[in-house]
Amino acid sequence: MAECERTSACIFFTDEAGYSPELWAKMRDAYCFTGDPSCARFRLLPYFAAEDIPHDLIPSDSERADTIIAEVTGGRDN
Repeated sequence: MAECERTSACIFFTDEAGYSPELWAKMRDAYCFTGDPSCARFRLLPYFAAEDIPHDLIPSDSERADTIIAEVTGGRDN
């Protein structure tokens, strides 16, 4: 997989504030540099502009992404 197309616009990728350097590096390696479509932030893009995605949402937080998507769609996935 290639680097995620959204890295330049993703607050998680561009701002490490609030994250431990180790966590930030691991998440970037696992999600940003591989373009992993399971990234929680990436999954919210059909529903929100990049700047409207919660700043504290980390790429591995699929459960929170599922909750947000369910709230937006009324429980319907697309």
